[in-house]
Amino acid sequence: MMARDAQQVPEGDTTVQGDTLANPLPLGWAALALSTAVFGAYNAGHFGAGSLAMAGMLLFYGGIAQFLAAILAFRNRDTMSLTVFGSFSAFYLALGAMLFTHDFGRAASALFAGGGITWVWFCWAIVATYIWLATLRVSGAVSLTLALWAAMFWALWIGEITGATTGTGWTQVGGYLGWATAIAAGYTSFAELVNRTFGRIILPEFPISTMRTMPR
Repeated sequence: MMARDAQQVPEGDTTVQGDTLANPLPLGWAALALSTAVFGAYNAGHFGAGSLAMAGMLLFYGGIAQFLAAILAFRNRDTMSLTVFGSFSAFYLALGAMLFTHDFGRAASALFAGGGITWVWFCWAIVATYIWLATLRVSGAVSLTLALWAAMFWALWIGEITGATTGTGWTQVGGYLGWATAIAAGYTSFAELVNRTFGRIILPEFPISTMRTMPR
């Protein structure tokens, strides 16, 4: 659970404290989970890059739905959730748009060819790593998700610089790390959803700090 800024909230407290807006965390983590599972399947060699099903999932669920969660997080003054969902929704919007170009005549392999994608994976690995470091004050569930997410990008970067293709070497490892990320994000989403629905902790999110203050 990620508390709103400038408030002290007991970690793991899932009761509604007079909020008038919906909790965006279940949606955000679910969108991240399903999109990363599909992306991981592609990198592991189990999904064709030209499939409209893959591009549609990334654009609409990983992109638009997660961006909606980011907007609600902004309204709730939740800086961490805003950063996570806002960043990764933009990533999946861009990736989904890239995959759609396959259906307009470009070869699927051309989408990820050249040195540009090496820098893309490297830069996202850096971003995911520093966001993960910030989650060390949040909860074990969130921290594990972001740690696996960062590891996925590092594996994809290594795969690119070593010449590994989809379904081979470090690129395949990155795909399986994507699946692991999806499992962790899915658990976080489910925990947030059932804990909020039942008004008590049913699935633990393993809080790291008992109380934290997030300045504006």
